[in-house]
Amino acid sequence: MQTLLPHLDSIHARLTNELASLEQELKTAEEEKIRLGKERDSSSQKWMDAMRSDYGTSHQAKETYDRANDVAEAALSKWLKLLQEKIELMSGSVYFDSMPSPLRETKTNSDGRFRLLAPGSGSFAVAAIASRNVGDEVERYYWLLKIDPSAGANQSIMLSNDNLMSSGIVEVFIETR
Repeated sequence: MQTLLPHLDSIHARLTNELASLEQELKTAEEEKIRLGKERDSSSQKWMDAMRSDYGTSHQAKETYDRANDVAEAALSKWLKLLQEKIELMSGSVYFDSMPSPLRETKTNSDGRFRLLAPGSGSFAVAAIASRNVGDEVERYYWLLKIDPSAGANQSIMLSNDNLMSSGIVEVFIETR
């Protein structure tokens, strides 16, 4: 815990600032996406109207629509990219990328069970990473759990969706030290 907590504090402070900045960028990008979507819809309507009334001007109206559509698609793409950045920042991966070296390491058996012997005294945490393939995607899971030093040598830890690492869990972890 002596090396882990300063690491978590540092990452958490950086993420808090990055997320605040990213939230503002996301808000601006979403407003732009909505505005440009409305402009695209308007130019689409003008194109359809031109097709019905004056076929000669419909070509120009279609070009205007195509440009508006390209700009709206670029705004959507930018917004989606920022949203993906936010999702990645809120995952546990950011904390694990530069985590201090562990005192002990182990792997699970085929049933997902593991045994890890912690040193005799002190305060410790278990950090775990798992992944699985879902179609063409790889899902990654992160856990960071305190070991209760008063519970003795034989403790059971269940790694589940209920205790996956997220920015909220890290805040609790940092605040309860």
